[in-house]
Amino acid sequence: MARRLDISELKPDSFGPEGEFHKHTRYNRHGDVLEIWLSNTPSDGKRLDKVITIYLDMDSDRITGFEIKGIRNLLKKYAGFRRMVSEKEHILLEIILYVLHYESCQRKLTMEELEILKDTYDQLFSQVGNVEIEISEDVRKLAMAR
Repeated sequence: MARRLDISELKPDSFGPEGEFHKHTRYNRHGDVLEIWLSNTPSDGKRLDKVITIYLDMDSDRITGFEIKGIRNLLKKYAGFRRMVSEKEHILLEIILYVLHYESCQRKLTMEELEILKDTYDQLFSQVGNVEIEISEDVRKLAMAR
């Protein structure tokens, strides 16, 4: 018989690997999702649009990570972005955000939606744009595969 999990046993420090945390990326091939992790704290996801989900620290609303859906298509579509991801060990979040912002602006949006999008990305740039993250081997391999 299966044992029921008592979620009250979960502690905030059990939400990830123990030890020193490094900002990093990971590719989830089942969902074609690029995961970007900036912090190892309990977080709550907020979906911005059909492409990006932002994870916020449950206590401070500080950005702890992102999920970017359809990353394979973005790497195919933007050769410069693909080359940068395949050749570098680290990347500034600002570069990823520029690609996402540009891609979002290609959709048919009302002026109000564009204004909201601009404000959202302005906030993201100001909070995490200058953060450098490690590009994992699986993400580099994806970029090299074309």
